[in-house]
Amino acid sequence: MHRLYTQYSPEIEYGVSLREPEEYGVYSSYVHDNGKITHTYSRSEATFEKRDYLDWR
Repeated sequence: MHRLYTQYSPEIEYGVSLREPEEYGVYSSYVHDNGKITHTYSRSEATFEKRDYLDWR
């Protein structure tokens, strides 16, 4: 896991890579002005540029 730096994004993002199976993902969080925290999870690829957001139900 390592910190990602996305230009012009207020979110704090971390890249996650798994060796077996070779998969990549991004975890991000954002603290709103009212103190609420939003968490987002997405699948990615090795460069962490593409994002397929996961829908948690």
